[in-house]
Amino acid sequence: NDHSLPGTDSQAAADLLAAHGAEPEDRTARVLLKHADGLDADRDRIAALLDQVKALPSVDSVQDPWSAGGAVSRDGTIGYATVALDEGDDPLPAEDLTRLLDTVREAGGDGLVTAVGGEATRGAEEAGGGAAEGAGMLAALVVLVLFFGSLVAAAVPLVTAVFAVGGALGLIGLAAHLFTVADFTPPVMMLVGLGVGVDYALLIFHRYRTELLAGADRHHAAVRAMDVAGRTVLFAGCTVIIALLGLVVLGLGALQGVALAVALTVLVTMAASVTLLPALLALAG
Repeated sequence: NDHSLPGTDSQAAADLLAAHGAEPEDRTARVLLKHADGLDADRDRIAALLDQVKALPSVDSVQDPWSAGGAVSRDGTIGYATVALDEGDDPLPAEDLTRLLDTVREAGGDGLVTAVGGEATRGAEEAGGGAAEGAGMLAALVVLVLFFGSLVAAAVPLVTAVFAVGGALGLIGLAAHLFTVADFTPPVMMLVGLGVGVDYALLIFHRYRTELLAGADRHHAAVRAMDVAGRTVLFAGCTVIIALLGLVVLGLGALQGVALAVALTVLVTMAASVTLLPALLALAG
């Protein structure tokens, strides 16, 4: 991952934090605490919470807000405790991080606000992918069925998009060995790939179906569709790729890998629309 954004205010803030030793660590979490009457008013309860955290799996040590490893605001109402997690090269078990999050959250209430921060717990906070993509595909299928009046006809653009996204994922996995590709890239490229894939396939497919309804046979309908709509797809795809590669020129570390991955996705989707789609049309009729 490379989350740098050179020349931006947020990057300047991150550099300032790093210069003062506040750079996020992969094996450190923070238990954030807030009490309107001051943390000292609920010190026993906070100590009990931190003892619970210390006993959790994957937790190495805990430093309370009043020790050198913690911090308390000047008015005493906000502070954090530092949680050192087990060292090692292997990723921390997701279930252990989830238990840490749940334990801290459940301790809140009655004036005490609790939360967990830190780079180490970010993965446990993120929801798993798949739901958004599935909902989008289902919505697209419903719209296409209503538009074409046929489940088979509606499925052809979706199948093309799914195969294109699958192929792009494989290529991005290979590209990640040569370029910096952030771990949040796959969900972005999947949504873009599905949207662009359905769009491009629909352009060609609708032209093909129009030619069939006008009396052309399958072969001539496919040739006409590729000659007219296929050129449109190639032009549109190349335009999008050039625009995305412009983000690489900007030199924004967090976006370069994303731009490259999405451009590759559009390229594969465009190729699928002019190769796989005609093959599917020949099979489906």
